[in-house]
Amino acid sequence: MHAMLQRAGCLAIALGVAMAASGCATGATLIRGRERMNVPLIVGAIAADLVVTAVATYQIQSYSAEASVATTLAVTGVDVGIACIAGGCSALRP
Repeated sequence: MHAMLQRAGCLAIALGVAMAASGCATGATLIRGRERMNVPLIVGAIAADLVVTAVATYQIQSYSAEASVATTLAVTGVDVGIACIAGGCSALRP
C-alpha cells in the first residue's frame, strides 16, 4: 500500500513539473504580445514545448513510451490552444 501511494505521489509531482515547465507557446504569446508574434517564434515555442514536456514525461517510470508520447502531445496541444486563444496564432492568418 505504501509503495503504491509513493508511486502515485511521484507521478503527481512529475506531471505537475511537466505542466509548470511547459507553456512555451503561451509564455511567448504573453511576453511578446499578439502584434509581435511571427511564424518562426511560434514554431520554436511549440518545438521547445514538445522537448520540455517530453523530457519531463520520460522521467515517469510507470509510463510506457506510448503513454509518454501521448502525454507530451496532449500537454503541448493544450498549451498551443491557450496560446491561440490569447492571440499568439495571429501570425498564421493570411
